[in-house]
Amino acid sequence: MPVQNAHVWPPFYLSNIILHSFLPKLQCLRVLSLSGYSITEIPSSICCLIHLRYLNLSGTAITSLPETLGDLYNLQTLSLRNCRFISKLPETLGDLIKLRHLDNAGTDQLKGMPVGIGKLSNLQTLPKIVIGRSCGLRLTELKNLTLLRGMVSIVELQNVADIQEAREANLKQKTSIEDLQMSWSDGNVDSRNEIQEFNVLELLQPHEHLQKLKIDFFGGMKFPTWIGDPLFLSLNSISLNLHECSKVILHSFKHLNLLTYLKLESVTGFTCISRDLMQYTEKLEALEICNCDEFISLWEHDVSTESLTCLKRLVVEDCSNIVCLGDEDQQLPLNLEVLEIFGCPTLSSLPLELSKLKNLREIIIKTCPKLVSFPETGVPPMLRRLLLQGCNALNSLPNGLSNLERLELKDCSSLRAWSESSFPTTFKKVVIINVEHLEPVSDKIFEQNRSMSLAELNISNWENVGTLLRHMHCFSHLAELHISHCETLESFPQQGLPTPNLRILSIEYCSQLKSTPSNIHRISSLVSLEIRGCSNLETFPQANLPSSLTSLRIWDSRKLRPLAEWKLDRLTSLKELSICGGFSKHDSFADDENLFPSSITRFSIARFKNLKSLSKCLDRLTSLQHLSLMTCPKLKTLPNENILNGLWRLEISNCKKLKDQCMKDGGDYWSKIANIPCVEIDVNERNPDST
Repeated sequence: MPVQNAHVWPPFYLSNIILHSFLPKLQCLRVLSLSGYSITEIPSSICCLIHLRYLNLSGTAITSLPETLGDLYNLQTLSLRNCRFISKLPETLGDLIKLRHLDNAGTDQLKGMPVGIGKLSNLQTLPKIVIGRSCGLRLTELKNLTLLRGMVSIVELQNVADIQEAREANLKQKTSIEDLQMSWSDGNVDSRNEIQEFNVLELLQPHEHLQKLKIDFFGGMKFPTWIGDPLFLSLNSISLNLHECSKVILHSFKHLNLLTYLKLESVTGFTCISRDLMQYTEKLEALEICNCDEFISLWEHDVSTESLTCLKRLVVEDCSNIVCLGDEDQQLPLNLEVLEIFGCPTLSSLPLELSKLKNLREIIIKTCPKLVSFPETGVPPMLRRLLLQGCNALNSLPNGLSNLERLELKDCSSLRAWSESSFPTTFKKVVIINVEHLEPVSDKIFEQNRSMSLAELNISNWENVGTLLRHMHCFSHLAELHISHCETLESFPQQGLPTPNLRILSIEYCSQLKSTPSNIHRISSLVSLEIRGCSNLETFPQANLPSSLTSLRIWDSRKLRPLAEWKLDRLTSLKELSICGGFSKHDSFADDENLFPSSITRFSIARFKNLKSLSKCLDRLTSLQHLSLMTCPKLKTLPNENILNGLWRLEISNCKKLKDQCMKDGGDYWSKIANIPCVEIDVNERNPDST
């Protein structure tokens, strides 16, 4: 019974009755998959399933496994993939001597592994190996795991106490490993032992048929000679992530002619990419330079970048003293596809010949407050995405945006002028957030009523939003429209919104808005509607909402008509309904079983300060799975028992009178909600905005 997509919201829940009472009775069970369910623990009674061969817990929220797991002596496969909260494995894991596959990839919180894994000589799959210091798994235990294959990542190598353990691990013997990753901690550099780390890496030499090699946070003074050895004929990719190392290590790159990815972070004495370094990085595909305070220029003076023909992605991040990316006549690598610059407070200019990079597809620049402008020649004609954020000195967009598909402008307070190409028909996504004084889009752009390709439009805090909305008839491909914090917006154009493809409409905190789009009832493609914090909104809904809606959220809009007049029962496709605030006079919902459609699976109400009873309005919601009641201090009742029995999740927050009745000790409702898989009562006192 796995969930096909483990990364969905809301998550899937499983009744406690199934886990604690039903499962232990299936003593002949051989295959069990709980993948994707929002369960936090596995009962110790799982030891009863002694015939189990396959156990899949991937994508669950478990934090640990019971020690009784070791009793499953027939188990061959245990999948913990993407169990992001699991922090430890049972000490009895080594008893599973028939185990062939232990998939622990994506276990971000797993910081240690138990002693005894070395006894699992049949193990073929073990993507993540965590080395312990004074206790836990030692490197020497790997010597018997000769069948390991595929990808193997060995982490926390700084915990190796004796270099002989690296020799005994005997990676050369494990000839089925194709992708090897080795990682030290990125912690305090002062506690690192450069000689020890070099010796460990030297002794962890893998077999010569390895295809991929990745090394993170290595702190030795140089690389061992086996890295880059021509005998590794199958090796086609070497990735290095160097953190807080000395630039001395860069001199050992002459062996790394297969280097495809390089990240240099907090490297002392590193001022630029030297001529020597460049001649050994001809196959480099991605280069990241981060938090190097002495880094002042990308390239050494008079160095040509012609040899970097494979470089596709260049990232410069948090380099506080870089002023430019090179000399005026120095070009970026010609085949560059992605350029990302973050947090460079002194960067004031970009290369003059930026427009000649014919393959450049993305430019992302964030928090570069001294960047005033782009080169006069603009950006390359094939640029598809431009993101500018926190560039407060930038006053105009670059030229050459005629083929741009994604434009994202955020927090650029001085930006006023559009480029000459302004609003090209190729736009598919436009985001304008906190660029308050950006001038209006010229009406001439839309004079021919030409059809735009725009599919997503997100505008927040732009005083000229109305000048764009009046041309909405040109956006026939628009699928998502998000508008927020636009104080000048009072109404939508008379002709309404484009109807053929609009699926998502979100309007938030537009305090002067008085009415919704006039044709909203005719947008048959609309599936999600959210209106939040529009305090002057009076005429919603003007007519029936489209029956295609699956999600409706109305928050903090105080002047709306009573719920009974919304005709929500006609929304037969509605799955999610969330109502927050704006109905302070309601002490109960209308005593009408047909107030809400029976199709609802997720129902949330919040900030109904005088609500005392839910009446019978929820009794018809036989498909209800998630019920959230927040900040309803006078509410005393829950729906009937039939509805409660079908719930997966019940959330109650800031509902004092209801909370007392739902407590485990003495609450009248406890016996009725005890078997709901997830009951959250005042958990972290959550704000309704977080639901």
